[in-house]
Amino acid sequence: ADFGISWGRWKLWLPVVTAFLIIITPVLWILSKQPEFQQTYPLFRYMIRNSKDFWAIDLSWFYYIFIWEFLFRGFILFTMAKKIGVARAIFVQAIIFSFAHLGKPELETYSSLAGGVLVGILAYLSRSFLPGAVVHWALALIMDILVFYT
Repeated sequence: ADFGISWGRWKLWLPVVTAFLIIITPVLWILSKQPEFQQTYPLFRYMIRNSKDFWAIDLSWFYYIFIWEFLFRGFILFTMAKKIGVARAIFVQAIIFSFAHLGKPELETYSSLAGGVLVGILAYLSRSFLPGAVVHWALALIMDILVFYT
């Protein structure tokens, strides 16, 4: 629980995450038409021979993103919040998170800073890194679907 490994205040985060995904999906649809995103996603397109491969790979991404979110919104955020304060910890983990997006489309890298701050706030308030894992994986899945199937 010290690292946000719990459902936390799921009644707080579940409606926020749901509303965000509903609002962001049309934005992702627009971005998925951009050459920079079409050239990047799906990340492992060379492994995809058919729809079955697509779904196996994209569903397995949840494990990777779960660990990624634990690192940023679980371990770094909750550990640093005790040492340097909540606001600074949210900002620090968001900066590191955005650096981890270097090499991705430029707009994604910049938006990951804002996203890292917002998901960091939600993680701290809900006492769980799971909202970040759900949002991050859903964004990746939606983008892959929009690029792969259109």
